Amino acid sequence: MGLQLYFDPVVFQWLCGCAVHPELQWELTVELGRIVDPSEAVLNEAKLLQLIRLRWFRQGRIPGPWRVWLVKQLEPAMERRVREFLVSAMLKNRAPEGTYARDWQDLQIGAQQYWLTPSDARLRADLELAMAEMPAADVNRDVLLRQLKAQWKERGAAERLASAPRVRWRDFLRGGWKGVAVTALLVAAAGLLAMR
Repeated sequence: MGLQLYFDPVVFQWLCGCAVHPELQWELTVELGRIVDPSEAVLNEAKLLQLIRLRWFRQGRIPGPWRVWLVKQLEPAMERRVREFLVSAMLKNRAPEGTYARDWQDLQIGAQQYWLTPSDARLRADLELAMAEMPAADVNRDVLLRQLKAQWKERGAAERLASAPRVRWRDFLRGGWKGVAVTALLVAAAGLLAMR
């Protein structure tokens, strides 16, 4: 895919940075430009036109195969900065609790945090839980999450064993009265230990 031949190198990295998030939004695109080029020289008209001439920016989405390829072209240090920015931006601008937008945001935050540290079993468990709480069709809208699920499935159940106890424990605690009962038992046990 010779797409990079049509862009200045910094604009190509900007495009790759935009591919990390599943949706293209103008404000986010500008902020990602600032991350790619802190001098903001990339935000001049000629460079902006290189980027926005792609119909993807009018459609609000990069097609799946292109998105996967673009993320792979992102320089590792730049990928880290982009993902850290996305997590920070979503945490600062939370959607209302109990809404679909909040669930989608939680899923994206979990995904970005996982991709920052894919060896962290806790982050994987959190992401698996967030994915389980969303309808599969919604999770599969994000090609990178769909690809990640397929990779996990290929690797088999043995690798998932590290994250399973945490997911099961959280499911147990979310069971309503069980969580209250376990918490009461833990408080009582702590009280008994304190009396010794």
